[in-house]
Amino acid sequence: MKRFQIVLLIALLLPAAAWGEPRPEDREREQLLATGKIVKIEELPVGTTRPLKVSINVDNKLYFAVFKGVDVQPRGVTQFRGRKPTIGFTDTYRHDRAAYALDRLLELNMIPVTVIRKVRQKRGALVDWVPDAITELDRRTGDLKPDDSKILDDQWAVMRMFDALINNPDRNLGNQLYTRPDWTLHLIDHTRAFTRSRQIPDTYREQWSRLPRRVYENLKSLDPDQVRAVTRTLLSAAQVKDLFIRRDLILKKIEGDISALGEEGVFYE
Repeated sequence: MKRFQIVLLIALLLPAAAWGEPRPEDREREQLLATGKIVKIEELPVGTTRPLKVSINVDNKLYFAVFKGVDVQPRGVTQFRGRKPTIGFTDTYRHDRAAYALDRLLELNMIPVTVIRKVRQKRGALVDWVPDAITELDRRTGDLKPDDSKILDDQWAVMRMFDALINNPDRNLGNQLYTRPDWTLHLIDHTRAFTRSRQIPDTYREQWSRLPRRVYENLKSLDPDQVRAVTRTLLSAAQVKDLFIRRDLILKKIEGDISALGEEGVFYE
């Protein structure tokens, strides 16, 4: 059995304790994405990483996913227009799987199920398709919103916290998806996250914290060994170390906001 197959099999069979008691439906979806028969592959006219739409047949029922095989790790300093120079920039499918694993550890449940699989003889991230979704760009263009705007405000606050934790510089109007009628926010495209940094962005510092209490407790109890276990082969030891430095800064900010606003002003569940 090839090495990548062994890694995938281990990931699929991780005990519940290692994943923070993941939802059974996530495990089932991982199995489906990892082993289902691929019957069709199409190029998608979006994004800069040439993603593919993959059709999977399981028991004569079709399921869909997005495949991304980008794996770019340039040496030295990377400069993007309008941004500060970045040292150690990476753009890799491994980060999509790592972001999904952290999302589930924190019980955010905002990132679609993601596995590592080969498609067209190339290894990459296979991400569950979000059906009937609209993007943030669609929402703004159509001036669409729920009757209670707090539904979006609360989810955006959690998104900002998570992006600060994983140091994601690439949140944009196309990788925030909503499903209606409940306006659930789904986050996709984290290949450029986890770039080395021991700071959290000012855009996160400048806004009040809002999050479910369980997420705050999970963030506090997040364990380095646990994170290393679910991100092995995905993140380096240095990336995990930086993540926990950012985690501590985020906790400090949340605790300051609790002191200023009270728990009822910060926690919404």
